[in-house]
Amino acid sequence: MICKLILEILKLLFISRQDIILENLALRQQLIVQQRSIKRPELKNADRIFWVWLSRIWNNWKSALIVVKPETVIRWHRKSFKLYWRWKSRKIGRPNIDWELIKLIRKIQTENPTWSAQRIQGELAKLGYSVCDNTVAKYMRKSKADPDQRQRWRTFLKNHAKHIVGIDFMVVHTVFFKAIYVFVAISHDRRKILRFGVSSKPHAEWAIQQLRETFAFDETTKYVIRDNDKIFSKEFKQTIKRFGLKDTPTAPRSPWQNPVCERDVTARVFGSYDYPK
Repeated sequence: MICKLILEILKLLFISRQDIILENLALRQQLIVQQRSIKRPELKNADRIFWVWLSRIWNNWKSALIVVKPETVIRWHRKSFKLYWRWKSRKIGRPNIDWELIKLIRKIQTENPTWSAQRIQGELAKLGYSVCDNTVAKYMRKSKADPDQRQRWRTFLKNHAKHIVGIDFMVVHTVFFKAIYVFVAISHDRRKILRFGVSSKPHAEWAIQQLRETFAFDETTKYVIRDNDKIFSKEFKQTIKRFGLKDTPTAPRSPWQNPVCERDVTARVFGSYDYPK
């Protein structure tokens, strides 16, 4: 299959444009005839790989697609990316802790609702249990957002929309299973993207440089909304303050607190404008 495709590509290099147009017309007419008799063509993995590859190097690939819908090709790419990372991460991770210890963690949390994971981890150490605070946080019950807190945050976003900029990172997957990271800064007032930067290996210094180029000459922004990604280092937060802005991090696992930026990221990555849950 691949060899035949390479031969066809080499053949195209030595024939005239008129012959290419006529051959393309003839092939399309035969495809139309075939569609009348075959409702669902049988596709092999080589066919899927070809269309995923073509969709990444040709902007107008959808116009030539007949056998399947463009959404199907995009789904193939996402599925192949998941399979690739599943294969790459096939090593067994950290084993789960005993169910009795999980129940103990949740019991302590229920009896002491204000305690953090670090505090509960300290109490477990006194009882002879060796477990890190990240593991404790993993098995703690997630409390639902307070409706009053949601209302207060929405009021804040509404009243200060002209002075708020949301920042975030989105990940774009390439055809060769690489992750490209994109820094996005968007104004809440006009939904205008103020800055975007692309890097295959983001780090704190690179993120700080994106911040400088976004707010160096900005006199209207007062609040910067972000999540708790580790790339937002201590120096990054200090840079926000040096620009005279108020660093406003969202609560953990609360993308709804940065709705404009999260919605834009969701739309560009997944092609949907649904708000993140």
